[in-house]
Amino acid sequence: MRFLKKGNKANKTILVISDLHLGAGKDFNGKPNNLEEFIYDQELVEFFEYHAKEISTELEVIINGDFLDFLSVPFVKFFDDDFWSEEAALDKLKLILEAHPEVFDALNQFVSHKHCKLTYIIGNHDAEMIFSSLQELFLSQFSKEYLKRVTILSEGLGYEPIKGVFLQHGHQYEFAHVYDEKDSIVEDTDGKRYFIPPWGSYYVTQVINRYKSERTHVNTLRPLKKAFIYGLIFEPFFTLRFIFANIYYFAMVRLLPYFRHSKMGINIVDALKNELELFQDYGVLTRK
Repeated sequence: MRFLKKGNKANKTILVISDLHLGAGKDFNGKPNNLEEFIYDQELVEFFEYHAKEISTELEVIINGDFLDFLSVPFVKFFDDDFWSEEAALDKLKLILEAHPEVFDALNQFVSHKHCKLTYIIGNHDAEMIFSSLQELFLSQFSKEYLKRVTILSEGLGYEPIKGVFLQHGHQYEFAHVYDEKDSIVEDTDGKRYFIPPWGSYYVTQVINRYKSERTHVNTLRPLKKAFIYGLIFEPFFTLRFIFANIYYFAMVRLLPYFRHSKMGINIVDALKNELELFQDYGVLTRK
């Protein structure tokens, strides 16, 4: 870590963090919250404090997507389609802010230093941040005089902080998680706005979250083939339920619509290959 010490000759330092997935807190209404993935608030606070102090040159911390996890905050009074409303998204953001106050205080303290800048790239678990009202609520956590040092960016075509350094969250390479910002917000006849999520987000809320509440590790097991084999050996009932839930969800939500539209010239085999291509070689994609 010598390059981070004072006296380094770099004109600018860029630090990148991603996929922290801040949720509603490890406890909610007096009960354990198994959907919360982030429990390192103090370590993150120390991260911002240390680098703001130790680096005297221009410093930019880039949050490369999924800083917040709206998909893992079901503790709101909204169900079915209303879960994706702008109103629900605001409630989810408020719960996250209340669950991690030290983190947001640390962010504000970080940008209080003149040489520090914060750039937040929106990912797929925090995609509802494309609502301007959510961005306003997020930015309200910062003192007005520091706001010029905070930037929120949608994924778009990526972010290039300096020549030769290119950043993307990566969800746009997975068919299940890609969404178009321009077409993802709709408004009903009453003027109520909704976010239209990619099917992968529905999958997380409808399948993963239900089983994650029983086994917190279900979405982290890799490789999947071995995970299912050992699961069938040591936890056969849970594993079978999880496997059949995945098959049923995919058949009803993805497979059936393709058969319904097969007369429109859609190549079902190619379409399903795209749907199932969740884990690509990002090294190859980067070289392209």
